[in-house]
Amino acid sequence: MTTDSSERTVGLWVIGIVAVCLGLLGSCAGTFGVFSIAVQDSVAQMQDDLQQNQPNEELRELNREMQRETMEVARQFRIPSLIGNIVNVLASFALMIAAILLFRWHPSAPIIFIGAVAFSIVADLIVGGVGVIVQQQTVQVMEEFTQRMGEASSDPGAQRMLSSVMRASGTFGLCMAIGWLVAKLGFYVGAVVYLRKETVRALFG
Repeated sequence: MTTDSSERTVGLWVIGIVAVCLGLLGSCAGTFGVFSIAVQDSVAQMQDDLQQNQPNEELRELNREMQRETMEVARQFRIPSLIGNIVNVLASFALMIAAILLFRWHPSAPIIFIGAVAFSIVADLIVGGVGVIVQQQTVQVMEEFTQRMGEASSDPGAQRMLSSVMRASGTFGLCMAIGWLVAKLGFYVGAVVYLRKETVRALFG
């Protein structure tokens, strides 16, 4: 279609630009997620080796046990996490392509964009759901072991403070993850509603 760019509404510009940004962020996050899963065991082994520097034998063993249990949580959800991150990468690329088609006035761009949004919602729900479960279980394990470390430490007050900080950071991280997911879903719904307007669809012929 040869519609001039000056006729493109502000809403289309906003939707296209935000979609490209979300696509870039999603593809980077998904790629990093896949890489992180691939090196999980190596990182765990490295952290285990570092425990040799802990002079307190009891704390050293507790750290190792905590590391084993957190890794067990990660391994339990490794396949769902891997699938979610791969789907996220594909959905993010689809969203970017759909946004580019909007900018190029492709006649089927609105329908393609809505399909990409549906794909992205599925990816976000998978990644977000698995991520929240893993985070919650990991925080529970760390809180339990932090409490045990406080009992074995010569400075239990510092350990209690660390436990409080860990609990607060876990809650903050959970709120941020849910807030980000809600914000993205809000954008997707708003974009679909806007693109389904008769006046907007008419621009694409």
